[in-house]
Amino acid sequence: MSAVLSLIASLLLAGFVAPAAAQTDERRAPSASQAAPRDGEQNPEERPDARLPVCSLAPDDPGKLAVEPCRPAPTHVERRAVEQVTGRMPARMPPPIHEFHPAPPVAPALPTNPDRPLPLIGCHSGVCRDAGGTLHNGGVGNATLDPNGKLCNREGVWLQCF
Repeated sequence: MSAVLSLIASLLLAGFVAPAAAQTDERRAPSASQAAPRDGEQNPEERPDARLPVCSLAPDDPGKLAVEPCRPAPTHVERRAVEQVTGRMPARMPPPIHEFHPAPPVAPALPTNPDRPLPLIGCHSGVCRDAGGTLHNGGVGNATLDPNGKLCNREGVWLQCF
């Protein structure tokens, strides 16, 4: 007896739930005045399937539709808290023009007199020093080399570079 009562209660409940579910689906679906057509789409009122009910599954057999023919449910559009605004890109600025100023002319170096002999301070172990403290490496005989590689001749206390 209790099995029969529970079966009747479940059938009654299913009978009340299915129409209520269909009503909630209809309430959730946006009306034609609320839905705005997207680019490339028709206005919902102009579509041929606009008068058909939204598809839903049958309560007794979930593999079948409750009402045929039907139309697919409208796509859900994500809501944004703030309207999306995309600003324009700023205009491209031309590259800055750099003005290059030529360097001021360099004063010519004072000519050196290669013929002027330098006084020697002294020579020791093949190395000689002139009055300026420059080291001259000794070579064969009286020949020496200055730090720049110039050939110098030693003549007594004088050193002459060529």
